[in-house]
Amino acid sequence: MALLAVALLAVRGGSHFAFDLLKAVDQGARGNVLLSPLSVSFALGLTMEGSAGTTQAQMPQVLGWGAAPRAEINAAYRDLMTLLPQLDSGNVTVQIANGIWVRRPNVPDTGFVSDARVFFGAPVQSLATPSLMYDSVNAWGARATRNMIPRVLEGTPSDDLMMVLGTPCTLPARGVSGSIRPAPPPARSPWRTARSCRCP
Repeated sequence: MALLAVALLAVRGGSHFAFDLLKAVDQGARGNVLLSPLSVSFALGLTMEGSAGTTQAQMPQVLGWGAAPRAEINAAYRDLMTLLPQLDSGNVTVQIANGIWVRRPNVPDTGFVSDARVFFGAPVQSLATPSLMYDSVNAWGARATRNMIPRVLEGTPSDDLMMVLGTPCTLPARGVSGSIRPAPPPARSPWRTARSCRCP
C-alpha cells in the first residue's frame, strides 16, 4: 500500500515524537515502561485543536510536525486512523478510538467539536456529573477496544473534573491474550469551574 505524502509526514513526525517521548519517560522510569506514543500523539493532537497563541505554535514542533499547517496535520491524523488498521492483514489488528467528555455547563468551542469529529473521529459528549462522565468513558472504552480495556478510568472521579479526553489504541495479536490497562488519572484535575472553555 503506497503512503500519501501527508501520511509519510505523519509517520516521520510521529517516529521522532515517539523516540523523544520514550527517551524522556525512560529517564525517570524504574523498571519496564509500556506506553503508546501513538495514543499520546492522538491525545495531544486533539488537545492542539483547542490550543491558541504560543501553545498552538509550539505543539506541532513537539509532536514532530515541524512547520506543517494545521490543515495538513489534521488530514494526516484522519488518514492515519484509516490507514493503520489496513496495514497488517495478518495477526495484528489496530484499533484506534478517540472521544471527549465535557462536564455541563461547560461548552466546548463549536469549531473544536467539529474538528474533533471530522479529523479524529472523536464524539463529544456533555454530561452533568463526574460520575456520569466516568461511566460513559468506561462504556465507550470497552466498546471501542472490544473489551480489551474493560475500564479506562477507575476509582472515584474528582469533584472538580471538567473534561476527559480518551484515546485508547489497542493492538490485539492472534495467539496473545490479556490486556493492558492505562494508568489511573491524577487524583485532582487541573481544571477549575468555568462556564465556557476554548481548549480541551
